[in-house]
Amino acid sequence: MILLWIKPAIRPLFPADDSPLQVNLSNTAINVDYVNQLTAKKTTILAVNYSNPFAIDEIYNENTKNRFVGVLGTFGIESEALLDIVTGKVNPSGKMPFTTPINQAAVEKNKEDVPGYNEGAEYPLFKFGEGLTY
Repeated sequence: MILLWIKPAIRPLFPADDSPLQVNLSNTAINVDYVNQLTAKKTTILAVNYSNPFAIDEIYNENTKNRFVGVLGTFGIESEALLDIVTGKVNPSGKMPFTTPINQAAVEKNKEDVPGYNEGAEYPLFKFGEGLTY
């Protein structure tokens, strides 16, 4: 089994040049081809450092989600804390502080000044306030 912790990097949310926001992983310093090759070989726990509401559909989608035993959202935690969760030393807890888009196209079609949880059923992958524990 693989524990894959990705930490996407993104430009500022409000750039001076009015260019569109790109939240898909291939535009956030993640080597999507490498991740897909890796996860095709072994079952994976995916952890995503959600410093922004990234779209992870390039690696986690209807065709690939069976490769993953779980998806964890992290928010700037230390690696020891992630390992405590994965090994069962500590139970995970928490709720999503925002809605993550299902893909880049959903971001491009979203309504201005409407939070993700009000965008409609076709917008979210993970919704604001969702979270699990065991």
